[in-house]
Amino acid sequence: MQHSSSSAEHPDERWWLSALIVTIGLFYGLTLRTGHNWGDDFAMFIHHAKNIVEGKPYADTGYVFNPYHPGFGPNAYPPVFPLLIAPVYRWLGVNLEAMKMEAIPFLLVSLIFWYKVFRKSLSVSWSLLVVALIGLHPEVWDFKDNVLVDFYFLFFLSASFYMIQALREDHSLAHQWSHGCLLGFFFYLACGTKTLGIALVISLILGDIWQWKKPKVGHITALLVCTGLLGIQYLILGTDSRLQQDALTTFHSTYQNLIWYTEEFCALWHNGYSKTITVGLFGVLSLFVLKGYVYSVKKGITALELFPWIYMLPVLLYPWSGAFRLIMPLLPLYCFYMVLGMQHTRVKDSYRWAYPVLFGAIFCTYISRYTSLPWGPYEGGVTAPEAVQLFTYVRDHTAQNDLVVCLKPRAIALFTGRRATVYHESTPAAPLWKFLRDSQANYLLETHDDAPHYRRFIQDHSRDLILIFSNIDFKLWKIRAL
Repeated sequence: MQHSSSSAEHPDERWWLSALIVTIGLFYGLTLRTGHNWGDDFAMFIHHAKNIVEGKPYADTGYVFNPYHPGFGPNAYPPVFPLLIAPVYRWLGVNLEAMKMEAIPFLLVSLIFWYKVFRKSLSVSWSLLVVALIGLHPEVWDFKDNVLVDFYFLFFLSASFYMIQALREDHSLAHQWSHGCLLGFFFYLACGTKTLGIALVISLILGDIWQWKKPKVGHITALLVCTGLLGIQYLILGTDSRLQQDALTTFHSTYQNLIWYTEEFCALWHNGYSKTITVGLFGVLSLFVLKGYVYSVKKGITALELFPWIYMLPVLLYPWSGAFRLIMPLLPLYCFYMVLGMQHTRVKDSYRWAYPVLFGAIFCTYISRYTSLPWGPYEGGVTAPEAVQLFTYVRDHTAQNDLVVCLKPRAIALFTGRRATVYHESTPAAPLWKFLRDSQANYLLETHDDAPHYRRFIQDHSRDLILIFSNIDFKLWKIRAL
């Protein structure tokens, strides 16, 4: 991506950008929902933050890895996000609303960085439009109610691309060193937030080779700083590789992921009601994305053009499908290339109505989607009375070292202080009862969301279980002596 003659600063540019960012921030902050869903990942991050504050071993979260279900997750996650929410835990404990609120400024600053990056190729109005499309996207707005890494990762990603541009523009040795160190720090923060952040580093290396035939001083500095910080992290925390060892990619899983993530990209323009309109709008907008991307590639291949492919490769190869959060880092680039394609599409006078109609369709899609999303407090989730009742019972009536088998083990471990593991589908090669015996499990937790095979397992082994707790949402079974 190269400079454009439109990149000269407009006198009212900062005012318009500031007004847009403040509007988005107020919208997010004023519509924050209380409570939290049963997503479970969030609990692991909070438990890591708890361990940091209390000086306990980082990976000692109570979550017990199930080797028969490796796709559920490893024993530990990268440490940057837990470090960032540790102050909230230190002063407020497990305050979910405060942790959600902390993430919003990271998203807002990332929008400013994205604006700076895209402004090199777009006019003021088009750049502001991209920021609005990202920041006001219904799925991004809905995601604000999760205590997860993704807004932080967007910040580190956008800051990295901004620093890459700064290095490309300033060739003085002093700035190459200083900017390189800062870029390396952002690289580390991205990798230390999400393992997929390594795609940034690979994109820079390949972009250097493609464009300059050899790495620049600033880029070498960035790689050294990032590698050094990751090495320090490894020495302090180590790593858990069991997930990678057991995760076997197959052609079928990759094909299924390709279908799944294509549908997820299509769902970026979901209106909440009509799939036909969603697919049609996705098709039209993706044509502009393709044109914008081709235009940018012709100007020169950089890390920005390489990143989507390098990022998506491990996502597609990973044998378990994810969700919107895995494609969220690509939403800014999708919107950028879409608008870039529009900016460089000549429209005849007789068709000048086409863009207003198209943007009207996007606006209506956003509004329609907002009407189908929940706005009020979570009616279920980990703060529901039934869940709190369960947590209290487990804390008061089980031993400290007991092991609970359930669908959401990391949340159970956080809110009860007990060890917990996830179940798997029982097969002749991996019988669930053998796993329960080998892991010395003490309790089975049953919920409405459990897999049918798990509920059948409980029914088939009812003679070996004792129901000790029950409410409208949960049943806790004590396992007789194994």
